[in-house]
Amino acid sequence: MGNEILNKILKNYGAKFSDDLIKYDIYSRFDKNIFDAIKKALDLKEHHLKRIECFSCDKECDIKLSDKIKFIHCISCDAGRVNISKNQDLAYFLEFDKLADFIIDLVGIKSGKKITKIKELAYLGDLKIGTDNGLSCSFYLSKITRADFIKQNIKLKNNNISLIINLGKKLDLDQESFVECDLQSIAIYNKKLKKFSFNDDFFTELLTPFIKKHDLNIKAIILKESNKKYSKGGDQRAINQYGAIKEYVFDEYKKLKTNKSSKKEIAATIIRNIHLLPRKTFPSIPTEDAIYRWLLKSSK
Repeated sequence: MGNEILNKILKNYGAKFSDDLIKYDIYSRFDKNIFDAIKKALDLKEHHLKRIECFSCDKECDIKLSDKIKFIHCISCDAGRVNISKNQDLAYFLEFDKLADFIIDLVGIKSGKKITKIKELAYLGDLKIGTDNGLSCSFYLSKITRADFIKQNIKLKNNNISLIINLGKKLDLDQESFVECDLQSIAIYNKKLKKFSFNDDFFTELLTPFIKKHDLNIKAIILKESNKKYSKGGDQRAINQYGAIKEYVFDEYKKLKTNKSSKKEIAATIIRNIHLLPRKTFPSIPTEDAIYRWLLKSSK
């Protein structure tokens, strides 16, 4: 439910290509805990409106104050004086730049963030996928039309996927190296923690079919050695779960530590790679923090 609400807010934001305010008639419909999580995640700033729509004829009217009571008096219809209840004049300002930062933190991208001249298209950075294949994914955040996007003349890199996170309608780009999705594919609302987390199935659900199509099968590359070293038989039942997964983690670490990434960044890459494996390879998967602690204790 939470990520669907987030998506509804952002679709409304992107579809209008101008409305940066989340108004009362939008956020009042949503669960308070979920909207509080959205406010925190996107660092939404309060904005008190000076004009709101008349409740009768939808014409915008000035908000007036008398004896600490806010009201409107529409001159376009016969609604007369209408008092404004608490928070009806309160909106939240959604900044494109803050949204870009949210995605960078959520996905764990090593940021190369750059907002374009039109300020509604951001290059968020690249994320390495897998370990031995040199494949990476470039993330873009878009709030522009297809024509404007094409004008940017984005040059594709070798062995790279460009992922466009759309806030409005799909751009339907012709280039086969572009993949489009919405934020709902990436962000999952954690009801227990009351916050948004990265969707661990994101890469397998969205990117793997694309990669297979281009004969760059991430799973085949990662599994080539993991099946042989860490699992047993066709059912991929793990041998000595704890020892096997630690062995896998440190084998991955050896491959990744040469690229000057921090142990925190390497731990994030390893957990993503683990989630690309069939679920039965390691039925019990450690958290990213647990892997990070393993790496911190290692002097290798």
